[in-house]
Amino acid sequence: MSGSTETGLQGEGTVAANLSTGVIGRLCLFLLSRFPDSGSGTTSRGNAAGILTILGEGNVSNVKKRVLFVDDEAGFLSGLRRMLRRQERVWDMTFLQSADAAMEEVGKHDYDAIVSDINMPGKDGFALLKELQTSRHTEDVPVVMLTAGRDDDLKCLALNLGATDLVDKPIHRDDLL
Repeated sequence: MSGSTETGLQGEGTVAANLSTGVIGRLCLFLLSRFPDSGSGTTSRGNAAGILTILGEGNVSNVKKRVLFVDDEAGFLSGLRRMLRRQERVWDMTFLQSADAAMEEVGKHDYDAIVSDINMPGKDGFALLKELQTSRHTEDVPVVMLTAGRDDDLKCLALNLGATDLVDKPIHRDDLL
């Protein structure tokens, strides 16, 4: 990747968009249903405050949420890491380059969410998703799939296999918040 700007990354694609409809935003809304606000027992949907609640600010335990990112492209992962640097105060993020490494990692640590590319050499993202869905340890972890393809059938397949969502690359910055 050749460099970054405040609004995006060069290389794989520009990174910028809409908080309430972003992939991590949608994932956080899903997580909100599992981790309600501490005082009311209710969830906040569709706003930054609600999303920040699930990611650690105002969370009952104030424990960082663990998010695993899996993509075979080191430059893409490097760009994500730079882009999400501000989230380090509320997210404990791990970036891995293979499905096998991801399965090894989830065997060692619990994750609140997993974001994985579909097209990877060796074991692809769908194979990873299937393994995650068949393990009692990870079957309930929300998984968002990423793809550079624009095939509607991929989204149906991902959702049928248990993915929380499928998002097309290039990913926009706010898709990750």
